[in-house]
Amino acid sequence: MKELVILDILRTAALPEGKGAFVELQTNEGPRQLRFAFEDAERLTTALHEARSQIHAERTKAGKPPLETTRTPARWETAIDPVEQMAVLRTRFSDDTTEETRIPRAEIARIARSLEQALKRFESGAEMRQ
Repeated sequence: MKELVILDILRTAALPEGKGAFVELQTNEGPRQLRFAFEDAERLTTALHEARSQIHAERTKAGKPPLETTRTPARWETAIDPVEQMAVLRTRFSDDTTEETRIPRAEIARIARSLEQALKRFESGAEMRQ
């Protein structure tokens, strides 16, 4: 069996008319596209979760600490809780989990100023790189 090493995930998308999907990968053999049907996606997801469990089991046997898992934010949602007087920031991650942060009304202005300052710094840094 020929080994293929994934170096980066470039893009994912559905095929026309929802007939399946694909993942474009950068590999040790160059760019590749993996196409699959919905059912295959379910089986592939299960196989990847099982492989990750096996990695953790092998690390445990070897006396190594477990690898930290990182969740990639896929989408941010905002809402207001008028009863509790809080802003709600919900993060939806690529692994279909969510995390909710509730910001008290008294903290909203301070956090907004901090985010505004960050944006200005990013914009000025972008101008310097051009």
